[in-house]
Amino acid sequence: MPKVSVIIPTFNRLAFLQAAVESVLKQTFQDFEIIVVDDASNEDVQGIVQGFNDKRIKCIRHEVNKGEAGSRNTGILHATGEFIAFLDDDDTWVPDKLRLQMNVLENSPLKVGGIYSGFIAADCAGKKLQTKIPTKKGDIYRDLLVKNTIGTPSTVLIRRTCVETAGLFDEDICYGTDHDFYLRISRHFDFEFIAAPLVRYHIHDSRISNNPEMMAKGLKAMAHKYRDEVGKLRHLRQRQIGLGYLSAGVQFCYKGELTKGIRAFIASIRLYPFEPRAYFNLLISLLGKNNFIKIKKIKDLLLDPLRSRGTILP
Repeated sequence: MPKVSVIIPTFNRLAFLQAAVESVLKQTFQDFEIIVVDDASNEDVQGIVQGFNDKRIKCIRHEVNKGEAGSRNTGILHATGEFIAFLDDDDTWVPDKLRLQMNVLENSPLKVGGIYSGFIAADCAGKKLQTKIPTKKGDIYRDLLVKNTIGTPSTVLIRRTCVETAGLFDEDICYGTDHDFYLRISRHFDFEFIAAPLVRYHIHDSRISNNPEMMAKGLKAMAHKYRDEVGKLRHLRQRQIGLGYLSAGVQFCYKGELTKGIRAFIASIRLYPFEPRAYFNLLISLLGKNNFIKIKKIKDLLLDPLRSRGTILP
């Protein structure tokens, strides 16, 4: 039996999928299986998988599209590894990702159920746009109630016991299903992190995070689901949705869709006027795409040394 099951959901992204699978095959830690879940694609996913000619890779096809939560659940139900890793079909791993995370997780108490890492956000041409480094570990349940401090599932490696205890992904949540998954795990387990970018996260038009309406719907569902665990429900709901619009606005501006970005920032401010980043991003979005990206890069360069010392939030 393999030590790690790597689950890769995919839907009509053959150009990305090949690079994702290759990044797993190039890992310095090789005791794994890869489960590609074809979510009713119109493309020849099976052909890509067979082209690798590696018995560790299996492909499971949905005849009807089930979405990201349903696809990850299918992968989990077919996984045989003691540990489970997730990789979105449009992301890639650095070669040491699994080795570094397995070393930490296997040498941690069983109370530590999962480990995540930083990531680099890049465009489809491979141009680096932003680096995110984690800061939260241990009991992060309260932190996760406020916002998703872990980020993309592609950074996460968990013990199988996390799923056995907390359950599968919630298929009724259209956006933020990974956030909900982390929350349920963190009720029972601690999280560790590696303070390095071990994942390359690709920003492109078909990301769900580029749809602010979908983001808002998912965030509302999350606030409703956790309403009994939050003191000021209305305040938290508005903050969560406002941050969702803020995130969408930043993505729009990176792509040069400034009008959509500005509208998203204004929506964020209306919902939660106490977030200074919304005003900052709105202001620099008025300076054009190139200046927006330049200023964001300068901001990241100034903040990265502080992040590494753990003195400020990301």
